Amino acid sequence: LLARGWEEEASNIVESTACKRFMLSGFKNRQKRHQLQSDIVWLGGVVVSDATSDWTHLIADKLSRNEKVMSSLAGGKWILTERYITASRAAGHWLLEDVHEWSTGQCCTKMEREVALRARCCFFSGGRGNAEANAQFWRMQGGGAFAAWKCVLHAEGALHFNRVLLKGGAAVLPAEQMRQSTHVFFDQAMAREV
Repeated sequence: LLARGWEEEASNIVESTACKRFMLSGFKNRQKRHQLQSDIVWLGGVVVSDATSDWTHLIADKLSRNEKVMSSLAGGKWILTERYITASRAAGHWLLEDVHEWSTGQCCTKMEREVALRARCCFFSGGRGNAEANAQFWRMQGGGAFAAWKCVLHAEGALHFNRVLLKGGAAVLPAEQMRQSTHVFFDQAMAREV
């Protein structure tokens, strides 16, 4: 028979054959960023730095309206605080992500929740009024915040919008296929060309 304490401890250890791939966002302090990267590698994860890469987890210093956060949200990725990495390193193994997820509210200050609300409320409500639950909602849906969207982007510097839409499952069409689109995004300065 297994001891109850051992069962509880074992349930906190994440057994995964898939490699965890991490993107970091918002860490301006190079020493802190380097330490997080080192801890991720020590734990057996991979750090990716390019927004065109595929990642499974975003470690965010704060939730801001940037491409990494919005792509992670739209794509159903884990969006976690740095405490996930530091607590996992202290334990010597990967812990369960859910208690370190930004959407739990337990890990956020009032100001951070307000930033999360502003960053996500208008974009990815998922039919829910609680903006903090949106990252969790889309992760549990497997991503797809823009599934079935056929988009045309007619704007200067639209590359990062393009990547966010693609991570969320949208198809981005060339301007010539505007009639087949379900959504068209354009810059007001370019409105006359549409």
